[in-house]
Amino acid sequence: AGAFVRADFADEGKEYGLAVDDQGTSDPSDDTNDGIGTDDPGEVDTDFDTSGGVTLMSATFNGDDVTADVITRDNVLFVYRPGNLTNGEHTFTIEVMDAAGNEDEFSHEFEKVDKPDYEIALNPGPNLISFPADPADGDVNAVFGGEGNEDIMAVLTFDNATGLWQTATRGADGALGGDLTTINGLNGYWVVSDGVLDVSVALEPDQDFQPPPHIAVTEGWNLVGVVDAAQAEAGTEILAVDYFANIDAEVVYGYESLEGKLVRLSVGEGSTDMVETGAAYWVYANEAGIIVP
Repeated sequence: AGAFVRADFADEGKEYGLAVDDQGTSDPSDDTNDGIGTDDPGEVDTDFDTSGGVTLMSATFNGDDVTADVITRDNVLFVYRPGNLTNGEHTFTIEVMDAAGNEDEFSHEFEKVDKPDYEIALNPGPNLISFPADPADGDVNAVFGGEGNEDIMAVLTFDNATGLWQTATRGADGALGGDLTTINGLNGYWVVSDGVLDVSVALEPDQDFQPPPHIAVTEGWNLVGVVDAAQAEAGTEILAVDYFANIDAEVVYGYESLEGKLVRLSVGEGSTDMVETGAAYWVYANEAGIIVP
């Protein structure tokens, strides 16, 4: 619903100018780095073009006339909002005229596709992971129990508020069952796998006007995910000192699944240690607080 197409004619107002270098040599059209013109230090660049806008003559979207729906404030930037777009190819065409009466037509083709599922690679044994946002379907079997995930034997999370574990294990019927029934984008999860696989999950889209979710931590140990409003692909790095800046974190541990060991991260001032999207972390907090991504 928030998609829009824009046509920017900012260069229309830069057709006529004068570039003078620090030695007083001028060249109205030079844009090369040869000692004269707009790329040289010490120059003066003067724009004499007083006709910076264009007049909208017509606009079509997929062949339909949408001229009346194109908006502009300055006759330079033109915006059209097509509303809900179906998957597939789309074409926006706009015809404009400049102050001298010159007309030209411009077309832009683009393809709309569904947002790809979020993928996290799992190795044999325990994996410590998280999702940057809530799954579209948070049922534990929708996330971890579907086709291709048969090697996932168990999923566990730690409730920071109560200090209790929640678990879902693979049953004789092939489904994951236990007191862990819903997966979210805040918690960290231990996922035990018998093989190598990629978990592929559709995430909730960004919510207009809503701030990113925050993670409450209690004094002591907390298992937390990496929330990311941009939903960047797994493995995208974020400075640990920035991610945990709002809490009094004493110790932070990540987990290397291939090596089967916890890895301590520094969160002191000046540290360059990173947390990664798609991963989760044990955090010891000196007092209760809020992680604000």
